[in-house]
Amino acid sequence: MIGAYLISITNFVRANRSLSAFMIMLTLLGLGDMLCMELSHWDWFVATLRPISALFAPFSTDLSFAPEVWLSILALVLGTLIVTITIAAQAVPRLIDLFMDDWMSLFYAWFLIFCAAHAIFLNKIPTERVSSVIYNNFVLMPISILAAFPYIYYVLGRTKPATIIAVIVRDNLRLIEFLTKPSTHHWLQFSGRIERKQLELLE
Repeated sequence: MIGAYLISITNFVRANRSLSAFMIMLTLLGLGDMLCMELSHWDWFVATLRPISALFAPFSTDLSFAPEVWLSILALVLGTLIVTITIAAQAVPRLIDLFMDDWMSLFYAWFLIFCAAHAIFLNKIPTERVSSVIYNNFVLMPISILAAFPYIYYVLGRTKPATIIAVIVRDNLRLIEFLTKPSTHHWLQFSGRIERKQLELLE
């Protein structure tokens, strides 16, 4: 019975990947912001970072430039993604479906969107949470910049026909293995689930 519930949760997450990535990334960034605020109250942590922060003192609390930087990164990544997939999908139509369900793309897209919204919120609304400004400037922004080009190369690599075929074969084998598990048999007894999995396998 517990296995059937776990299967239901897993299938809900897989069927709603964009929503799941949205919630996971929102939670992680929120926890990161709260952790940074908590660390800012620890004297030993502040003393450790003081020599480094002194070098960037003029920029540590200035967030006026951040929205433009975030929107530029977002436009670069999403623009490359849209153009590449649109061109490649003319030869392999299934490519669009694969990228719509790709966890890496969903997580990175929501990461950039939330980081840009975080910067705009801090820039437009006066706040005393200097830790949030530092978190956006010196944690989120370097991560997004360093990950931008590796992600673009990841997208280009995923558009190869051989890679697409390998992904489809892997997903089908994983689904077949899932259907052979004993815990799956009870879950399939409910109405419509067998037909849904058959359709997923044939696609």
